[in-house]
Amino acid sequence: MFTCAFCEKQSTESWTGKWCETCRKLKNLGNVYGFEELYDICERVCIRDEKQRQNKIDLEKKIDYVKKDGKWVNKPCLQ
Repeated sequence: MFTCAFCEKQSTESWTGKWCETCRKLKNLGNVYGFEELYDICERVCIRDEKQRQNKIDLEKKIDYVKKDGKWVNKPCLQ
């Protein structure tokens, strides 16, 4: 098997393929919804500027987490 042409980490699905399973799914999403739309979604959701990062940090600092049954949960969820 060969290395995926996109992520360059996973093995390709077949000898003749260029994509691993995950990257092929991303490619198919791009073919259905358009690569520009896929890029815009990734940019809006995954990429944060400094102000957005700071807002997320501030929100997380306000939440009290406790461990319940081996998992971290919000304190209000225990009620």
